[in-house]
Amino acid sequence: MAVDQASPRNCNSCGTALATGFLCTHCGRLQPLGSEENYFSVLGFAPRLQLDTVLLEKRFYELSRALHPDRFTTSDAENRRISTERMTLINDAYRNLKTSALRRSYFLKLFGFHSAANQKNPRIPVELAETWFELQDALAESPTEAASKLRGFEVELGEFRARKLQALLAIEAEVDAALDKLDPAQSAGTRSDAIAVLAEKLLAEVQGETYLDSMTQNMEHMKKLLL
Repeated sequence: MAVDQASPRNCNSCGTALATGFLCTHCGRLQPLGSEENYFSVLGFAPRLQLDTVLLEKRFYELSRALHPDRFTTSDAENRRISTERMTLINDAYRNLKTSALRRSYFLKLFGFHSAANQKNPRIPVELAETWFELQDALAESPTEAASKLRGFEVELGEFRARKLQALLAIEAEVDAALDKLDPAQSAGTRSDAIAVLAEKLLAEVQGETYLDSMTQNMEHMKKLLL
């Protein structure tokens, strides 16, 4: 599991070396958010696609207890402001990293691939096209036949999605392995040629998943009409 290995920092107030990235144990000052902080780093992880979600949850609750604004009600306005800002970021980070789909989306955005995702229009997978179009024809001509074809297509789609998920996980592992080879201080948002190629592959798989999600929703709508 890759953990964040950011460069050591000194307290923004007294200059003492920080034991943690957010609180100075010497003067008690909370540290303002840095421009380099992201959803991964704020929870103590290096940017990776495959995270230990049990550890992620543990860190979220540890940080929530340490930084909750209720702990700083008697502190000055600056500490209260930073506490609120950090808790907002921590909540957003946990919400986006705890599920694989949102984590992939944020990861791609962090590495500069989010705009490309909106420009491409994924097509129906070739492996499903014939059965899908036959189902559409049957739906228009014979509801009884369509119901039978729908059951078969549901099985076919489930098997196809299982195979695509394995392919997606394999690409994620490749991306993470490539990031592990980088200097830890450069890994957040660094786009080497190797990572760029792998991220493009990942993006294509994610777009395919989006199309399959839409297809699954359409299938569920058909089931309500036919079954």
